[in-house]
Amino acid sequence: MDFKRDNGSATQTGAMENTSLIRHWVARILLYSSAWRAGRCRHEKRFENDEILELLGFLPSREARLRRPPQALERVIAEQPLEALLADDDLYRNVVKLGQRLSLTEAERRLLVFVCYKDSSELLNNACCLVKGGSMRQLAGLLARIVDIPEQDVQAALKPGGVLRTTQLLRVNMTSGFSGKDLSGMIDVEDELHESLHVPDASDAHLISLFYREADKANLGLQDYAELKDEVAMLSRLLTRSVQEGVKGINVLFYGPPGTGKSELAKVIGESLQMSMAFVPEEDRDGDALSVKGRMGRYNGCQRAIAHDPRTLVVFDEAEDCLCDNQSFFFIPTHRQTEKSSMTRMLENNPRPTIWISNRVDMDPAFLRRFTHVVHMDNPGPSQRERLVRAAMAGEHVSEGFLEQAIKLESLSPAVLHSSLHFSRLAADEKRDTESLVTHNLNARFQAMGVSERLKVEKHKGLPWRGECLRASEDVASLIDQINPEVPVRFCLHGAPGTGKTAWGRELAERIQRPLIVRQASDLLDMYLGQTEKRIARAFEQAEREGAVLLIDEADSFIGSRHNAQHSWEVSHVNQFLASLEQFNGIFVATTNLLERVDEAAMRRFDFVVRFDCLDGDGVLLLLKDLAEAYGIKLPSQKAQREMLEGMEQLTPGDFAAIYRRIRVLREPPDAAGLVDMLRDCLRYKKQPSQPIGFMASLH
Repeated sequence: MDFKRDNGSATQTGAMENTSLIRHWVARILLYSSAWRAGRCRHEKRFENDEILELLGFLPSREARLRRPPQALERVIAEQPLEALLADDDLYRNVVKLGQRLSLTEAERRLLVFVCYKDSSELLNNACCLVKGGSMRQLAGLLARIVDIPEQDVQAALKPGGVLRTTQLLRVNMTSGFSGKDLSGMIDVEDELHESLHVPDASDAHLISLFYREADKANLGLQDYAELKDEVAMLSRLLTRSVQEGVKGINVLFYGPPGTGKSELAKVIGESLQMSMAFVPEEDRDGDALSVKGRMGRYNGCQRAIAHDPRTLVVFDEAEDCLCDNQSFFFIPTHRQTEKSSMTRMLENNPRPTIWISNRVDMDPAFLRRFTHVVHMDNPGPSQRERLVRAAMAGEHVSEGFLEQAIKLESLSPAVLHSSLHFSRLAADEKRDTESLVTHNLNARFQAMGVSERLKVEKHKGLPWRGECLRASEDVASLIDQINPEVPVRFCLHGAPGTGKTAWGRELAERIQRPLIVRQASDLLDMYLGQTEKRIARAFEQAEREGAVLLIDEADSFIGSRHNAQHSWEVSHVNQFLASLEQFNGIFVATTNLLERVDEAAMRRFDFVVRFDCLDGDGVLLLLKDLAEAYGIKLPSQKAQREMLEGMEQLTPGDFAAIYRRIRVLREPPDAAGLVDMLRDCLRYKKQPSQPIGFMASLH
C-alpha cells in the first residue's frame, strides 16, 4: 500500500495519506459530479489542476482536454474495490474501533474516514472545492456515490439526530444553506477527533478519551458529608436500581455556590457504589475551553461509549453554561446556546444515569422538571465546618482560638480552606506562622468575593456571660435551662441597644449544643426585586437543614407593620418572613430595638416576647467587678462603689463590653475612678431614659 506524507499542516499533526484511497475518491468526485467541468480552464480549454491529473495518471494533452469526465475515471475506480482499500487503511481501522464503542453504521464510518482525509489531503480537498453547493438531499446523494453506500443510509447518517451530528464528530455547515459553498466547506470533522484518528493503531482508550475522563480518587469520604447522609443514601439506592433495571432518563442535579464539594460528592458516591465516574471534559487536550455545543457533543458521545457498561456513571461538571441562561449584559438578557428541544430529549433518554453539577439553577423550568432529583449544596454548616476545619488543620501549629474563629466563617468552603492552607505552606518563612498566613489569604479571598466576613482571632475572650445580671421581663437565665431543644420555639427579644439580646441568643445555642446561624439585616436585604425574599427563605431552610438556632438581628427590617408600608416590596418581605417562620421547625430568635414597628401578625407567631432593659444596681456591680478583675483594677468597698455609680441607671452589658475593648488598647489600665468615668461617658449619648418593665411596662 502506497503511503506518503501530506504537506504542511498534515506534517505537523503526523497525519498519513493513503494515496490509493485518495486517488479512488478523487476519481469518484470527478465522475459523479460537475467537478470536472468546474475544474476546466476556459482559456486553456483543459482541466487545469496538474497535480490531480498526475494523481490519476492522466496526460494534460489527452484526458485533460476532454469536456466531459473521461471514461478513464471508471477504470481508476475499478482498479480496487473501495472495501479493499478501506480494509488496509490505518485510519479506517481506528474508525472501526471507535465505531464499536459508539455503535456506528458502515455509512457513518465511511463518512468519517472520507471527511478526515478531505481535511488532511490537499489533493482531495482541491477536488471537493470543485463541487458547488446544492441541497441537503443532493449532498447526501453525492456522498453516497463517493463512499459507495446506499443513499438512504447516508441520509440517515447525516440527520441532525444521528450519532455523528449529536456527538459533534461531524459538522454540517448549513447556517445559511449551502449557497456559495463547496463540498470542502459543507462538511467537516471535529478537530480533536481528526488528530486522534490519524494516530497509527490508536488504542481504544485514546479514542474514547475524547468523550470522557475517568474521575480522580476522591479526597473526602462519606463521613465528610454527614449532613447529607440521608440524601446520599437515597441517591445510592436510586443510582443502583436504575443501573440494575436499565432505566433511561435518570438525571440528578447538584447545585450551589462554587467550592462547596459538589464534584467531590459525586466521586464519593461513585466510590461507595464501586462504580467508575466518567467526567465529561470541559476542555480539549490542548487545554482550550470547549464550546457549549462541543461539550454537549462530548456528553452524547460519552453516553454512547458507556451505554453497555453497567459499572459507570456520567458526571457533567460546570453544567450551568449548557443548562442556564447566560448572565445579563447591561440588563439585556442573553440566552443559553443549547436548544430546548434537544436538551429535553437528552434528559429524557440518556441510557446511563448522569449527575449534573451547576453553580446556578436559573434554568428553564422544563429542564428542572425532568431531573429525577435535585440536591442543593451550600457552604458547610457549623458542624460540618468544624469537622472540615479540624481535619484540615490537623498537624498545623494553630491555637484553639484560631480554630474556633475559623469554624464560625459561614462563607468558608472546602475549596477555599484547602487553597488557603496550600498558600500558607508555600508562602511560609522560617517562622512558619500558619495562623497569620491563612488569615491573610482567607480575608483577601473574602474581599475579592464581596463577602463581608473576616477571620479575626481575638486574643482576649472578653467578659464572661452573666445571665443573672440581665434585667428582663422573664427570668432569662433560668429560661435557657428549661428549653427543650427538640421542640420548635420562637423568641422575640426587644429592648434598648446593648441590653444583652443577641448575647442571650448566642448563649442559648451554646447551652443546648446547637449550631448558631446569625443574620443581620445587611445579610438579607438585596437591591434586586425578589432577592431579599429568597435570602430570607434560604436562611430558614439552612437553619432547619443543619438543626441550628437561627438568630436574626434587626428583625423589624423584615417584619415591620404592613399598614405603614409605602412600597409593595416591603409587604412582600413581611409575607415571606411570616411564611418561612410559620413553616420553620426549629429554634428561632428575633431581636429588635423597635418593637412598636413590628407587624401584629408577626407578634402572634412568637411563643415568647421578652423585653430586655438596662441593668439594675446589682447587675452593674457584678459586671463592674468582672471588668476590674479582667485588668487587675482594685475597687473600693461595695458601698463606695454604689456611691460612685449613683445616678447611672441606664448602663447596659454592652457598655461594659465597650469599656473592656477601650481599656485593651491602653498601655496602663485606669484606676477605679477612671473606670467609673468611662462608664459615665457611655451615658452621654443616651437621650431617653429606660422604660420600666413588668406591670408598669404593660400600661406604657
